[in-house]
Amino acid sequence: MKYILSEKDLEIPDNIKVEVKSRVIEVKGPLGTLRRSFKHVPFDLRKITDEKTKKTRLVFQTWQQRRKQAAVLGSVRGTVSNLIRGVTTGYKFKLVLAYAHFPIIANVLDGGKVHSCASVGPRNQKLRRNQDEQAR
Repeated sequence: MKYILSEKDLEIPDNIKVEVKSRVIEVKGPLGTLRRSFKHVPFDLRKITDEKTKKTRLVFQTWQQRRKQAAVLGSVRGTVSNLIRGVTTGYKFKLVLAYAHFPIIANVLDGGKVHSCASVGPRNQKLRRNQDEQAR
């Protein structure tokens, strides 16, 4: 079964500027600028400003698509939503060390040395040097 029109929209916050040019989206906000190209995805993209509320939104459309191609539209919308979140609140990544699903406790000491306590195997504590010290 083909869908004649699939459409999703995304509201843009007031402090964010979005530029759209031939499926390349550039989002500018207080934490910087992010750019993403969607030239590999066949869809229409329009930036619409509501006259009454002065709110800006992006409208994503696909025409004559099957179910899986229409589902890509939600992925594109989610990616642009993550771009907006990235320039407003930012992201924080945490590194988790594990070996065979057992966690490894690691502490970074002054001078770039890593102190690790493995919970598998011998219980001795190991002090690892960073790569610069190992090259000497």
